[in-house]
Amino acid sequence: MKGAPPRGPRLVETRSHGVNPTALDRPRVLIGLFVVTATGLMLFGGTLGSCGILILAVGLAYLLYRRFPVTYVSFVWWLFFLVCFARRVIDYHSGYSDQNVILATPLLAAMVCVPALFEQRMLWKLPIALPFVLGFASALYGLGVGVLCIPAKTLLVSTIGWFAPLIFGFFILSEFLDRERREAHIHSLSRTFCWGILIMGAYGIYQYVVAPAWDVLWMNDSAMGSIGSPEPFAIRVFSTMNAPGPFAYAIVAGLLLVLCRRGLLSAVAGALGVGALLLTSVRAAWAALAIGLILFLIRESKYRARALLAISLVGVCIAVAFAFPPARQTIQDRLQSFTDLHDDASYQDRTSGYSEMLPYAEDSPFGSGLGTMDAKFQDDTSLGTRDSGIWEILLSLGWIGGAVQFIALGLLVFRAWPWGEDSTPLETAAACISIGLLSQMALGSVNMGVTGLTIWSFGAVAMARFGPLESPSRKGAPWIPDPAAA
Repeated sequence: MKGAPPRGPRLVETRSHGVNPTALDRPRVLIGLFVVTATGLMLFGGTLGSCGILILAVGLAYLLYRRFPVTYVSFVWWLFFLVCFARRVIDYHSGYSDQNVILATPLLAAMVCVPALFEQRMLWKLPIALPFVLGFASALYGLGVGVLCIPAKTLLVSTIGWFAPLIFGFFILSEFLDRERREAHIHSLSRTFCWGILIMGAYGIYQYVVAPAWDVLWMNDSAMGSIGSPEPFAIRVFSTMNAPGPFAYAIVAGLLLVLCRRGLLSAVAGALGVGALLLTSVRAAWAALAIGLILFLIRESKYRARALLAISLVGVCIAVAFAFPPARQTIQDRLQSFTDLHDDASYQDRTSGYSEMLPYAEDSPFGSGLGTMDAKFQDDTSLGTRDSGIWEILLSLGWIGGAVQFIALGLLVFRAWPWGEDSTPLETAAACISIGLLSQMALGSVNMGVTGLTIWSFGAVAMARFGPLESPSRKGAPWIPDPAAA
């Protein structure tokens, strides 16, 4: 079936970045050694555990980037999926730490591919790279302004958060333009998210029912009142991540991808993902999934029967959840809030926050730089620092820099959607993921962390079909596109 993950001989990377069905699968050995070592460090805890995992993960990420790029991409996603869980286990064994360096691990691992920005010089000249050109330009502007206005530590953290999605997304774009690795990437990406939502979904449901001690410790010490109570059947599920929102958006991406897969594993992963998504109570993610699913079915009509089965599965998950009174009350209240916004505290806070932000935007037309929300608006308004991507862009980049960023995101969406083009189901799903998540820009950050990484990465996957499927040189030699392909 067109667009389905390749069956038959498994594609394995070789040292030269190609694929070879008979080569020794050496990346698995490296990943296995890392998992064993990281588990020991995680159980040991303390600064040694946190710093050790960070150093090992970033070092391994760079090695994989240079020698096994398909495995590198999968490894980065797994770091985003699991590092926050590792942090909580470390804190459980050695005491809570408000600022744990291990949280920087996935972002730094995503940035080790920064040499690709310079090695793929010809890629910058192609029209499909324009969203990245504008995205980098606006982020660099925000960095320059931030040097003048934002404390150094806050600026550094925000700079990593803003640039990691752009750098990793650009690398994804260059990889999907490589004829030799394209199908291997498609197979790996689909498999990674299938296993990802299966594991995260299963743990999310377990977290809701049991309330593990490491999660309870973190909820109590972090004082995040928006994620429920640290007791069974009262948690807003965040699974292996740090908050319900990023986890829910990652699950949305995974659910749209597994829709393109067949088999029992995909069905089980979908069921667990849907169940955990419901328990997050993140309405924006529910809406993003609905929008993405509708767009996917408009484009891929042959998947409508499968989508009906998926919708039936959602109904079954809701029915099972309603069998437990706490879950029934939580889900019912969140669903009713869609039609009763005037009595919804979250909606009222956001409305008030938008009104409170407007004078700041008028007084700072040039913005205050990356990290503005954390440096100047922490607990000062009704709007949280990650509650609006629109204000995050405008207050950080100003009116001109913000306009450039909005144009970049708009071009990403426009170029990602298959306007009458021949695209595979996975490419369509990738476009729907980016569009679905960006549609919730008014309700959350779309530039930083796993959400920003998801938007830019899957936008790059969808856009790559517009480029010539050639093999860009990894040594920096000029990449001359085939005129016929262009």
